[in-house]
Amino acid sequence: MIYFYRTILVTSIIVVTYVSIQPTSGENIILHLDKLLHFLTFFYLSWLSDKSFKKYSHVTIFFLLIFYGLSLEILQSFTLTRSPELFDFFSDLFGILAYFYLIPKLKLISK
Repeated sequence: MIYFYRTILVTSIIVVTYVSIQPTSGENIILHLDKLLHFLTFFYLSWLSDKSFKKYSHVTIFFLLIFYGLSLEILQSFTLTRSPELFDFFSDLFGILAYFYLIPKLKLISK
């Protein structure tokens, strides 16, 4: 089962990276929708990473995902229609933190 999660994680990272560097019109139909998408994406990636790499600590996964989020923002600086945004990075960070905050709470509920 762990290889299933790893396959989904790698696929998700490829898709997220691809989407993150695609041209955009810059218009948000819903105010701050992109921040919500950043939050949900990194919450999801945190879950997949946690399922994929049981032997690694949450701290290691946290820092790897932070590095990935920063890398995406840096990559966007090389595109014509995107730019790195500090609040996008904060949304990534909060998605990761929310996951690792909720994990112990959810495990207590499921007992």
